[in-house]
Amino acid sequence: MAANTTSIVANECKLLSGPFETFIQVSLGLIAMSVLVCKRYFEHPQRPFRVWLFDASKQCIGAGWAHAANLTIAILLVQYSTEKENADECAFYFINFTLDTSFGVALNWFLLHCSVLLARHFHWKALQVPGFYGNPIQTRVWLIQLGVWLVIIIMTKLIIGRVILWFERPINAFANVLFEPLSDFPRLELVLVMIACPVTMNVVQFWVTDNFLKKHDSDVKAADENTPLTNKTHDTYV
Repeated sequence: MAANTTSIVANECKLLSGPFETFIQVSLGLIAMSVLVCKRYFEHPQRPFRVWLFDASKQCIGAGWAHAANLTIAILLVQYSTEKENADECAFYFINFTLDTSFGVALNWFLLHCSVLLARHFHWKALQVPGFYGNPIQTRVWLIQLGVWLVIIIMTKLIIGRVILWFERPINAFANVLFEPLSDFPRLELVLVMIACPVTMNVVQFWVTDNFLKKHDSDVKAADENTPLTNKTHDTYV
């Protein structure tokens, strides 16, 4: 049987099983990225385009990283579930995604704040102000901030994944009850799990995350914006 018909033959919702599922993944990404474009249109004053591009790309790469982690966690949870015959990849993904866009956002902010405090303590100027990439702007500083952001996302995903693993049975039971009406319509379940439900949560997540990834005037007071980040005699790098 062809791979792209697996989800329908097995009458199960699969996250990765063919062109339709891939199309849904790409659609979710495009919808999420459009939020940042709209936010730039409405924000006043607008960030310089290159600064906004660095901020947006940092979040988009991080979101792609988190999405891949969400898919992996959902698939692994089903494979290693104690009730494998009743486990549903899409249901686990939905629970994981819901935690990611609520508890995960708060945890990301907390870990980012901790990284800023560490940067100020150890004089790592490239990390003292998220969204400030030097004067003039430097790609190297963006890469450092991106690397730290990806580490933060990994830490958050590991924590959320562990929480789901701890409460696997009640979560699995809740997910089965929640998606039982869609058990005969795996593609409809996939669309609801990946597009309809996440759209609102993704909009809020991207909007909030952009607010704490971009530079704020209040943050600049803690780091002299006029000091070049390439001054190796005074600055320590991560």
